[in-house]
Amino acid sequence: MTPRRLLLHLLAVATHGSGWTAIERRRRHRRGDYRLFILEYHDLCADGDEEREGVVRAHRLASHLAWLAPRFRLVTVAQGARWLAQGGGREGNDGEGDREPGGDRLAITFDDGYRSNHQYGLPVLRQANAPATVYLATGFVDGEPLWFDVARLAFAALRGREHALPAATQDTLRRALGRWPVGGEEVAALKYTDAAVRLEVLHVLRDLQLDLPAPRPAMSWQQVQEMQNLGIEMGAHTVSHPILSRQSPGQQEDEILRSRQRIAEATGVEPSTFAIPNGSARDFDASTVEILQRSGFRACCTTLRGSNRPGDPPLTLRRLGIGADSTAILATRLAGFLGQGMRRFLPARLGSAPGH
Repeated sequence: MTPRRLLLHLLAVATHGSGWTAIERRRRHRRGDYRLFILEYHDLCADGDEEREGVVRAHRLASHLAWLAPRFRLVTVAQGARWLAQGGGREGNDGEGDREPGGDRLAITFDDGYRSNHQYGLPVLRQANAPATVYLATGFVDGEPLWFDVARLAFAALRGREHALPAATQDTLRRALGRWPVGGEEVAALKYTDAAVRLEVLHVLRDLQLDLPAPRPAMSWQQVQEMQNLGIEMGAHTVSHPILSRQSPGQQEDEILRSRQRIAEATGVEPSTFAIPNGSARDFDASTVEILQRSGFRACCTTLRGSNRPGDPPLTLRRLGIGADSTAILATRLAGFLGQGMRRFLPARLGSAPGH
């Protein structure tokens, strides 16, 4: 455990162990303040594997669900959005035999469509009898690796060898990234470059013929269908996982609608919810929201951090990005402590997985 993560863990244990998280939840409920929380996971791994950035062990997901299930009504994003639209907190307002009138709702989401969602996530979800929503980048499921996974592997292989690269390669990387090397921030920088420039960089990396491990695989459409048949909601997440705000309105609409259409063709169910790639405030714009609204999407998840109340815009729902978090950290974050305001005063890069 790094010193930064240890600090985060100690803060969370002190806060949660004092009973403050439960007190805060009861205090909200006495005010009639009920919310939809959405947790954002990505990839999963076996219990003996390393939890890298964005990758959570199956056992950790199971421990999260064991803590969450008695405290929240677990729902899909579509169900949670409907609950918000109907006012939240009113007995019977979701038409699904609410066992805890007025309780908070919580949705588990997985972005991108990694095979691990089926391999490791589905058994855990079934054991817990928990619903979830998986947001599919349909090009990935159709066989095209996610560009940022490929780039991350390539740049990691080049670390320490930057100045041994051919001069032409170094020039291409400097033009694309502004400077080279950039100390591990290459993928983050590439997200906001022009698509043609990013493609040129990927071609340059491929031409180096680096000996790289295989990128993390996607589910097959058969696995997607199996999960859907067992009650897991499938949502759209574009075709090629671009930064939508860097695209024209026409390009955005093409990515959004082709993703939804591909899922409908493959599963027989047209998605009613969407998740914005990367998902921060700089990653979408007014055109994105207008296209989603005009196209009939019921809800859209961002990676803006926080919870959702009745009356909040359904096409910019907030989520909490979940990484290798202990139950104490998860509880403390759900209580509103360690939010973005508090985290400004902590050492950088604490805790959870970033948006993809």
